[in-house]
Order: sequence, then C-alpha cells, then structure tokens
Amino acid sequence: MKSIKTNILNFLILSIGLTSCSSQKTLQTEVPFEIGVATVQEWMGGKEESGTGHLVSVPVLNITKDVRFQEMFYHGQVVQVTTESHGNGLMIKGNFTLAPQKPDIIMHADPKKEVGNQPPSLQENSVKDFPFDHKPQEAVLSYIIKNRVKYVKISGMKEKSPLIYSTKPKN
Repeated sequence: MKSIKTNILNFLILSIGLTSCSSQKTLQTEVPFEIGVATVQEWMGGKEESGTGHLVSVPVLNITKDVRFQEMFYHGQVVQVTTESHGNGLMIKGNFTLAPQKPDIIMHADPKKEVGNQPPSLQENSVKDFPFDHKPQEAVLSYIIKNRVKYVKISGMKEKSPLIYSTKPKN
C-alpha cells in the first residue's frame, strides 16, 4: 500500500514539474513598445570569400526602460541583435550572414593527394530545430522584460534594393 502512495506522489510531482515550465516559445501579441516598418536588405561582399547575407532593421518606438532586446530569428538562423539610437527610439538590427561557396574538393584514389581538403564546417548561427514558423518576409525578435524572455513576430517587412560592396582596386 505504501508503494502505491509513493508512486502516486511521484507521478503528481513529476506531472506538476513538467507542466509548470514550458520550453515552447510563444509569440506575444501585445508588446510594451511600438514596432515601425521593418526592412530587409540583401548584401553581397566584393570578394567571393566575403559571402552574402541579409540585414534586417526594425525601428522601435516608445520603449520602456526595462526592455532589453536579445536575438532575432530569420530564414532558419538566429543572431544577436545590435541597437542604435534612432530619433526618439531605437533601430534594432540583425545581420544574417550566409556562408561563402564551398571550395573545390580534391578526390583521388591516393588519399595522400586529398590532404588539402578542408572538413565541412557547421554554420554557427543556424538553428537545427527552428522554433518558429514564419513566412519569408517575417522575422521574430526576442526581448527580455522583468527577467522573462518574450518573442514578437515582425511581419510586413519591406525589401530594400541589394547592397553590393565593391572590391578594392588592384594596384
């Protein structure tokens, strides 16, 4: 009889523990600030090894002092955001870099001739199990308020013309 009571007690404690802390990230519909029209701009480096990417900029107004911006999720990647003063608010920016093209790989019957091949590297800021479903012109911004992490979806981003960096002239 004591074993049954112990099992029931353990089950109750386990079920309360599992339901009280959820690991699922939920999006907030009401936020303590105003989000302006966000933009996304594709950029390309002047050299092949420079890579390409997207710069997502989100203007934020009427921010309370206890809000800190943390990360941005976009196209299966997550990056730390940067903040800049912008008029009477902030500009939140996330720079999503795509890896440059893979170098040629030497394939040979003699393994000694394949010594120069580089092993594949994992992209640092990609997320294996992306926690949010969103469309191509949407991003998710995480912020901290009262020591709690919250998430807000940014929709209707306007696409700016691509920014193409030039290479330095060879002298």
